[in-house]
Amino acid sequence: MKIQFAVALICSFMAASCTPAVPDDPPLGMVLAQDGVRQANSKLDVSFGRAEKGAVEAVVKLLGEYSWDRTRVRGCGIVVDWLIGFEMTFVDGAFSGWAAKPGRIDTGGQTYQTLPDGRIGAGVTCQRG
Repeated sequence: MKIQFAVALICSFMAASCTPAVPDDPPLGMVLAQDGVRQANSKLDVSFGRAEKGAVEAVVKLLGEYSWDRTRVRGCGIVVDWLIGFEMTFVDGAFSGWAAKPGRIDTGGQTYQTLPDGRIGAGVTCQRG
């Protein structure tokens, strides 16, 4: 009986440690903008047109070390997607748009277009699936 409990405990621990945690609170430090994203309480920004490598590095610093994934979407471009519900779109290597789950990232009091999947966005966004 003790061995079965120990095995069950180890298995549940291993499964939990393999699943990335999504934070409950919106990340601090980044504010959405019509022409990109910016750092909260600062004039530092990541504007549309910025090269992918520099734009992703800057957003990683703004969001913290949340997990992200890079995917090519046929007929659209490259999408870099963070588990917190934020994604950046790159067309021809340049930051061209973003999409986010409402309420996850500060909107700076602005209103943005609502996408068919319920997210908000600005610029070019790729519809997947």
